[in-house]
Amino acid sequence: MNVVSFYSESESSIPEVVPQKGFSMYYTINNTFTLNKEKAVLFLLNFYHYLPNKQGNTYIGNISSLSAGLRFSLMNKNLKFNLMVEDVFRGTQSKEKIFYDEFTQFYNNYYDARRFTLNITYAFGKKNVKSNTKQVQLDEKNRAN
Repeated sequence: MNVVSFYSESESSIPEVVPQKGFSMYYTINNTFTLNKEKAVLFLLNFYHYLPNKQGNTYIGNISSLSAGLRFSLMNKNLKFNLMVEDVFRGTQSKEKIFYDEFTQFYNNYYDARRFTLNITYAFGKKNVKSNTKQVQLDEKNRAN
């Protein structure tokens, strides 16, 4: 889990703009669940949530997204299938207000992030490759002038 909290304050050289200020936060939760003892089938569940916040002269409402997926590993884990569904509940919509001294503008945004992805990966070659470990001594007295 990751949590970030922040304070935002703004100023404007335009007299009609009404600056906003305040605290806000967002958090993310990323989970991987093993569904069998060989660890060849995994369930992925991820969520993020931006709480209401203020930026410039704008108030931005909640924005969230839930993603879920499955990962299958076959052929000694060389072949992997990843299935993922993102923004399951269509949470990437926000209600916003823009403040001016004589009026307030209201609008709804929907950032369509809903999608289904399928990834197939195959790993070729050896899994255990020896590395070359060569140490170099950097000594002042051994350096060429």
